[in-house]
Order: sequence, then C-alpha cells, then structure tokens
Amino acid sequence: TAAQAGIKYSESLEFMGNAEKLAVANNANLNTTVDLLTGTMNAYGYKISDVSKLNDIFFSSTLIGKQTIDELGQSMGQVVGIAANSGVSLEELSASIATLTAKGMNTADAITAVKAVITTLISPSDEAAKAAQNLGLNFSASSLKAETFSGMMSKIMTATGGSTDKMALLFNEVRAMNGALSLTGDGMTFFNKA
Repeated sequence: TAAQAGIKYSESLEFMGNAEKLAVANNANLNTTVDLLTGTMNAYGYKISDVSKLNDIFFSSTLIGKQTIDELGQSMGQVVGIAANSGVSLEELSASIATLTAKGMNTADAITAVKAVITTLISPSDEAAKAAQNLGLNFSASSLKAETFSGMMSKIMTATGGSTDKMALLFNEVRAMNGALSLTGDGMTFFNKA
C-alpha cells in the first residue's frame, strides 16, 4: 500500500515504522493508517522526514476531538486534496475536524462539513458571494490562501457578529452552514485552541 502511494523502497522501513507507531498508539488498522499518512503526504507534499510530525498532528487530533485514526483514514481523502490546494494547513484541517467531532458530529460528517466550508470559501454561490461582499468579506481561493482558514473564520465571525441568519446567507448549503456555525461562536475558542 505504501509503495503504491509512492513511498520509495529505500524509505519504506522508516515509513512503516512511523506508521506502525501511529497505528499502535491509537489501536488502529495499519493499512488504514498507511492510507491516511500517504494520502496526506501526497496532498501536502510532505516527505518521509515529516511523518513524525504528521503522527503528532493526527494523534493530537484524536485526543482533542472524538475520532479515531481509523475513522480519519476512511474519510480524510474526501477533504485533504482540496484543503492542501486551498492553502488550509494540515493543523487547521485537523483542528477543524477535531472541533466538529468534539461538538458531536461523527468523523465522516465532520470531514464533509469542513470540505463544504472550504468549497464555499473558494467557490461561493452567487448569493453567498454577494452576501460576503455586503459584509466586507471576499470569498475566493486567493483570499483563503492569504488569510488562512482560521483567519477567514475569525473574519466571518466578526462580520456576522455570530448571527445565524447572516451565516446562513454566507453558507447557504446545509453541510457548509453546519460546519461554519460549529467553527464560529463558542466553537471558535475550541477551534483556536485545537
């Protein structure tokens, strides 16, 4: 599985040793852990020397939120590519998933919600783009990269004053709205700490 994902044979033992550490620490399936790590490495351009850092991020995420490495491994592929290409750091991505799971979402739904929030921020509907503009916000891929994900969520929180009605105008798709509402308001403190 690691080789199929692009891990060089000469680096495979080091990689598998690190993957095994994460799997054992979280009582996870090794194959799922390998998928999680290799998918993340490929999306973000990480190298073998970064695997320990990835282990720390994922393990911390499972301690902060209510998800497992197996659950992350089964669903992370849905969001990791768009997050990496949109300038959302792995730390912000993991913190947002941890926040949503801590607030009661299951891991797959949390990942879907985060993906919907990112998608809205980089490619808003006409209504959402107009609502954002009226609030002094710019929803675009370049803004997300410049502001960072947590920075954009903070600006949205300030611009809307936490109003659910205003948030609904910005995130007019139900999964995106659910994610955005959970990452702002009282969830923003948890997200920032995560």
